[in-house]
Amino acid sequence: MRIFLAIFAAILLAGCGIARKEIILNMPAAGKDFRALKLPDAVSFDGKFFNEKIQNVESVEYRLDSEKELDWSEIVSVAYYPNFKSIDEYVSAVKNANEKQNAKGKRLSQIVEISPEVSYQKTLYYPTSEFDFYEVDFVVSSVKKCGLIGIFYAKKFSKSNSDKNLIKFLKNYDFLVKAPKIECK
Repeated sequence: MRIFLAIFAAILLAGCGIARKEIILNMPAAGKDFRALKLPDAVSFDGKFFNEKIQNVESVEYRLDSEKELDWSEIVSVAYYPNFKSIDEYVSAVKNANEKQNAKGKRLSQIVEISPEVSYQKTLYYPTSEFDFYEVDFVVSSVKKCGLIGIFYAKKFSKSNSDKNLIKFLKNYDFLVKAPKIECK
């Protein structure tokens, strides 16, 4: 159960503004230590430079220079779980969380296992009373020798966008190929 809560929290918290209201405080201590990873000071992604590196309990976040903690347009994040050695276990936990959250109508999310070491998740968060925007998240998670590393990319869209346009973006944007590479030391 503890592993499930950790994964669920990582998905909801790492770079995800809408889900911050659903914070799960029962994070395992192991997820707080990023010293086993080769983390760059900045991330170059999709023609942009994410220079602002902020480490918190759940993730290491890279923001565009001019953007603030909750006032961002795009963000790249890294989550790390050294105790995960199986992508199957991770995908199963995420699918469980997705079923519950998708049923609430606040988001639409899907995860697939790409290989025995890699999974890929896409999520569309709908506007809420607290957050007046859509958010699209992509997550590439891979099991490495040091544990599971999740690379997140989140982008905000104004409420004036239609579901159809955002779903098209979700289907056509290939973060799996574009994702920055983070390795173990």
